[in-house]
This record gives sequence, structure tokens and C-alpha cells, in this order.
Amino acid sequence: MSGWGASVFHARARYRTLILSAFCMACAVPLRAQAAPAVDASTVAPAEPASVAEGHDLVIRRDRGAKARLLALAAQETDPSAKAKLIYLLGNLPVKDLAPADFDAALADPDPGVRLAALLGLGRIPGTAAESRLVKALSDPNPGVRQGAAFWLGQAAHAGAAADLGRALTQDRNSDVRLAAAEALSRLGTTAARRELRRGANDPDPRVRRWAK
Repeated sequence: MSGWGASVFHARARYRTLILSAFCMACAVPLRAQAAPAVDASTVAPAEPASVAEGHDLVIRRDRGAKARLLALAAQETDPSAKAKLIYLLGNLPVKDLAPADFDAALADPDPGVRLAALLGLGRIPGTAAESRLVKALSDPNPGVRQGAAFWLGQAAHAGAAADLGRALTQDRNSDVRLAAAEALSRLGTTAARRELRRGANDPDPRVRRWAK
């Protein structure tokens, strides 16, 4: 999904790395090198779905009705991958045009890739309404989504989430989620965040311990 951004913002490169690893966790797709024979490009690069092509064009043209149309396209889309791309495009619209509730349907979607894509938009929206949704995503059944939620809570400087990130740091069974929580707490930098971060000093994962110490 990393090629679907229409705007550039300070966390884009970091999120591309995160979303690749987290999307693989979300969809249970292993990363593995595979040798592929030379074949016609059309067999490995099919045309994008019509809904995604339309959505991408709306964002590129900065269409004034882009948000409403993207939400409609996502609601009608049955392919999870295409829906995730539409939600990712939605999240790249100007922040002034976005509201936390725009992503509620995606956050409730059964596909973890769609839920993960929704975090981009939420991570760009300031305020407690977006923060509360990201905090709720820390309890998502999928570790990739939980990792994304922790990342955006730190990236968006949601200081009120320090205790929730602390619980993720000490209680989540997935080491990548705990690492994301530790990084987020470090980024927050508040007294409460530093206190929570020290609780990871004895984590079994050395990456987490380095952040905590």
C-alpha cells in the first residue's frame, strides 16, 4: 500500500516501513525471497481495481468531493485489498477535511489490513476522539494492527495515552507490539511516559530493553 499516498507528511517514510511489516503480520503473509521466471508483465501486474483507480484520481486531482466518494467506494468494495487502498487514500486527504468518525467503518472491518489502513488517517488527526480510537486499537486481536496503533499514538504525540502504551509494553505477548509501545513512549517524552517506559527494563526482547534503559 505504500505507493498510494498523495500527500507528503513527516512520518511517511517511517510509516511505509511499519505498514509493510505490520500488513504482513495482519494478513499472515510471510516475507520470503522467491526466484521468479521471466514472464509477461501483465501476468504479475494486473490492472488496479476500478474503484482504486477512481479513488487515486480523486486524490490526485484534489477533488472537492473526494472524501464522500472514497467513503462510498470503500463501503461498496468487496475486495479487502482494494478497500484497504481506498482507506489509505482517504487518510492522505488534507487533515482539515478528515474526522475520526470517517474511519469507524474501516476500524470495524473484519479484514486486519483494512483496519491497519485506517490508522493512517487517525494518526494524522489531532484531539482526543482520534486518540481514543487509537487506544482502542491497542486491543485489536491482530498484532499488526496493535503495532500500528502504538506507532501512531507516539507519532501524533498523544500524551494522554501513556498509561495505555505502558500496558501494551508490559502485557502484550507480541514483541513487535511491545517495541512499538516503547518507541512511542520514548517519543512522547513526558514524565508519565518515561515512568511507563522504565517498566520495560526487564523485557525478554533486547530491543525493548534498550529503549527502556
